[in-house]
Amino acid sequence: MRIGGQKACFLCGSNDLVSQRYLRLNSDSLVRNIGYVIPPYLGKLLSGLNSKFASVYNPVLANKRHFDRELIYCRNCATGYALPFFTDEEV
Repeated sequence: MRIGGQKACFLCGSNDLVSQRYLRLNSDSLVRNIGYVIPPYLGKLLSGLNSKFASVYNPVLANKRHFDRELIYCRNCATGYALPFFTDEEV
């Protein structure tokens, strides 16, 4: 299986890879899940109107900025990594 340009695990060479988007609706918080699906301009507007929304939305913004990646998990060696790899500037 070819996932995100990877056709095999970089550690063990296995082709048994599983892929999943990092950013997805996975929280019990409805407000946080809404933050992932609304456009950024609307999130900023709602954050300015409601401080509680802003406190929930700020981590969502950080996740959108840094973690819009594909998670790859190797079923053979249990190695997980994100694609594209982080650059030196991002780290």
